[in-house]
Amino acid sequence: MRGPRAMSDDDFGYSQQYHYNSYPSHGDDPTPAPKPANQPAIYADRNFTGPSMTLQAGTYDLTKPGAVGNDSISSVRVPSGWTVTLYADAGLQSASKAFTSDAAYVGDDFNDVTSSIKVDTS
Repeated sequence: MRGPRAMSDDDFGYSQQYHYNSYPSHGDDPTPAPKPANQPAIYADRNFTGPSMTLQAGTYDLTKPGAVGNDSISSVRVPSGWTVTLYADAGLQSASKAFTSDAAYVGDDFNDVTSSIKVDTS
């Protein structure tokens, strides 16, 4: 299993650090560490399945390579106090849809169309 490596903003065009779906193991234990609690995450498939990416406050351009790529988001986890806004086009442009709670399905209007994201905390 390939472990994560920290990416720079230039690698992916994100304003925050990129996180792979798998987190580093501890010692010789092959079990991945759990994802950070209380942070938003996006998923490629409905019901919080498939490739995923944990998000921090900031903006994300999904047209760059990553675990969850361009036009592939189907569900989103949003802890209390966070807002995740999906945009149809890169650069936070075009149609948008904001989520302030978990969505097992982002809806027919935004399934597999997101190209950029803005993440805010209250």
